[in-house]
Amino acid sequence: MFHLILIESALELVPPEIRGHPAVKNQAQRSGKRAIEDILDGTFHHTAMKRLPNSEQRGRPDIIHLSLLVAQGSILNREGHLRTYIHTINDELIEVDPKTRLPRNLERFKGLISKLFLEGELKGRTEEEGAELLKLTKGMKLEKILEKIAPDKVYALDDREKVTTFSKVLKDDGFGPKDLKKANIAIIVGAFPHGEFKSDILKCADRVFSIYGGTLELWTVITNILMDGERALGLHSSE
Repeated sequence: MFHLILIESALELVPPEIRGHPAVKNQAQRSGKRAIEDILDGTFHHTAMKRLPNSEQRGRPDIIHLSLLVAQGSILNREGHLRTYIHTINDELIEVDPKTRLPRNLERFKGLISKLFLEGELKGRTEEEGAELLKLTKGMKLEKILEKIAPDKVYALDDREKVTTFSKVLKDDGFGPKDLKKANIAIIVGAFPHGEFKSDILKCADRVFSIYGGTLELWTVITNILMDGERALGLHSSE
């Protein structure tokens, strides 16, 4: 099983310290919500976000939305070999059921996530009646997430590292198709627009690598990683 962890994701409700800012209040009024229910979004809250620490790494729900659509729609997920987790900048963990179908529209996605932050879980119809489609747990640093997953190997992506492919990394570590079907592999990718990890994330990884000699959008990184995972499992019949 591959466990994809979007770490330090730029996903949160509007923080209390800027809920009274005119930009926040105006956007809340336009969306028909209270400021406490709104997802922080730099598109609308840019002026207010200047007051926040690490503002350049916050307020990008679109990054998470697109990345989740890629992960949930992947062959790896459809074939039952992927679990996806969102770790937020505030150390919350969102567990995504593999059968969860997310809204294609960003504003609808933000509404869904807002409800999750406020209620803690969202249930719906999958093959199991009342299954949790999204579940939120607070106080989950990476170390606790890894304890929960208990991976055999932890890999992290960092564009400052040596360029290689995930397929080669798995091959170098002796993971063939049969091994991967039995193993738990954790993959950590930063889910924020700029800067570096704010904590010692990379120390938790067994190996850190890059797939390109420069910066890529998160959904592009995820697409490449998941396709390499599919190839390593032999899910591409033409190869």
